[in-house]
Amino acid sequence: LLDVAESVDALKGNKAFQKDVEDGTYDAWAIKMSKAFDKSGVQGTPTLKMDGKTLTAEGSENAPMTVADFNTAVTKALKG
Repeated sequence: LLDVAESVDALKGNKAFQKDVEDGTYDAWAIKMSKAFDKSGVQGTPTLKMDGKTLTAEGSENAPMTVADFNTAVTKALKG
């Protein structure tokens, strides 16, 4: 993680971030988020959900990738 952080301008050389990683400051939070992701049933990203239902592009099982596909999926979901 620290190696990857060195490629992010906001984290490069950031001693506070390095200390937090080394001290495990956010380990419990990361584990909690990982468990929540596992329980969500999400198979990959991007995944869009609205009111607990996965939004897909018309005629597909994939997430909408264009603005038009997104708007269509949201409109359909709002209509129930």
